[in-house]
Amino acid sequence: MCDKLGIAECKGYKLTRNLRQRSQKVLLALDNVGKITCKGFSRNVRDQLRGLAEGGDAPLRLILAANEPLEDLFNDSHNDGKTSPLAGICQEENIQPWEDATMRDFIAARLKNTSVSFAEEEIIQLVQESKGHPRKLMQLCYGTYRKYAEGGQ
Repeated sequence: MCDKLGIAECKGYKLTRNLRQRSQKVLLALDNVGKITCKGFSRNVRDQLRGLAEGGDAPLRLILAANEPLEDLFNDSHNDGKTSPLAGICQEENIQPWEDATMRDFIAARLKNTSVSFAEEEIIQLVQESKGHPRKLMQLCYGTYRKYAEGGQ
């Protein structure tokens, strides 16, 4: 993160100070946050992220995507009755499955500036197989698109 922001690699107080000296806040988006299991994403790191993102004048804003509620993430945080240090600082938004029209609009928008078009039968199959789950639809569409791009259809 420091490298991307053009600041010296640091942590703790120095990171907080460097982020507060910036004229713009930092937006950090973490996808599949529940699957980040490396030792580097420790309780201490999560505590620091919370400290950087907490409060109205916080220098950092977080967007976290996960398959489970933040309160249930990071079992190492549950020791001694603690919950995830990331719980309570984010507004939770549950993503509902897309309706057929939304999925069709998504497919059309992604193919708009390409020379590829999916057959109606393929679109029906994509909609049915994805069951309205955006990520699954994206993956299935990519697979179908790749067949066309490789000249397979």
